[in-house]
Amino acid sequence: MTESGKVELKIWNERAELVSDVTDQKSEGLQVTSFTTSSFGSGVYFYSVVLTYDSGKVEKIKPHKFAVIH
Repeated sequence: MTESGKVELKIWNERAELVSDVTDQKSEGLQVTSFTTSSFGSGVYFYSVVLTYDSGKVEKIKPHKFAVIH
């Protein structure tokens, strides 16, 4: 992160249902936000990240997909 602020991580399943929503306050620098997929069924999921900096600047990272295989 280029400065401190809030990280919002949202994850949807293939039916466009929100399955996880994680919000963390982070400081400036390289950061990690953890979440667990233990409650997810096998399948394809999509995630997006929105960074809202303390200065008011907002950075949206386009959605990406990942797979969960049990």
